[in-house]
Amino acid sequence: MFDMYRAWRAANAMREVSGVQFWKRMKEHLKELQETRTRIDGIQRRMCNVRIGNVTLG
Repeated sequence: MFDMYRAWRAANAMREVSGVQFWKRMKEHLKELQETRTRIDGIQRRMCNVRIGNVTLG
């Protein structure tokens, strides 16, 4: 999801916020946001209950 935000930000000439600030703001605006963290191939991944268009992330 953060990668999609980064692409949107670049396309709209917006200033980027850090990953920490991004998720903090998401939690502020989406009270029903649920997230989990898991390791896949040794890399920590964040999953959440957000749908963007026809793509379900998390």
